[in-house]
Amino acid sequence: MYHHFSEGKGSPTIVNPNEFMGQLKYLKQAGYQTIFNHDLLLYIEGKGKLPSKPLMITMDDGYESNYIYAFPILKQLNMKATIFVIGSVMRENNNSPYTPNTFPKLSWEQAREMHNSGLVEIQSHTYDLHKKDRSYNERIDAVIKGPIYQDGTLETIDQYYNRIKDDLNKNRRMIEEKIGNTVVAFAYPYGAYSSDSEKILKETGHLLTFTVQEGVNQKIGTTLLKRINVPSGTTGKMIESKIIHYHK
Repeated sequence: MYHHFSEGKGSPTIVNPNEFMGQLKYLKQAGYQTIFNHDLLLYIEGKGKLPSKPLMITMDDGYESNYIYAFPILKQLNMKATIFVIGSVMRENNNSPYTPNTFPKLSWEQAREMHNSGLVEIQSHTYDLHKKDRSYNERIDAVIKGPIYQDGTLETIDQYYNRIKDDLNKNRRMIEEKIGNTVVAFAYPYGAYSSDSEKILKETGHLLTFTVQEGVNQKIGTTLLKRINVPSGTTGKMIESKIIHYHK
């Protein structure tokens, strides 16, 4: 699991492009083959096969650095990746202004180019729910998990359901209209979920859901899929060691 790429100082969510290149080269040489969400679904439905060492590369939030730094490397190595985008912060085209006080986000134009290459799949990370607020549990929590307080009043369960459904449907329609691929997967902001959010995602056609829980998915399923975070300073060998460790 990746987020942002930068030639500057790294962090748990910022990786140097040279590190990314080294990681992917190592994993490819070790026999790992990248797949899309659609490949996994076809396998689960008995309509397709997976390679012996399937690997899904995911990038959350839709940073422009995915296009500037990661995409050329994917093309060079002919490897696939999935980008989970937040619709409300996507730019219409390459000349559109950036959202202030945050790392630059992708434009739909850039996302289409990557999708059309056959190497990048665009999936959902909510339209505008990547945030936290005062929640039903009286804590500041991810707004997708359950009812939140609005104007001092706690949402009803119906209001919560409608708020989440409206957001998910809006982002799904936007991606499908602007990119052309079918939305089947969703990555939870902060990895936060609930039984209610899982029910809503299923109802809105999001067949695969991803958390930020560390691990590999040994039993092929479709919900609450685990991922391995890749912070700065990680080598390809370290990633493979984690895969082997979690696979035991």
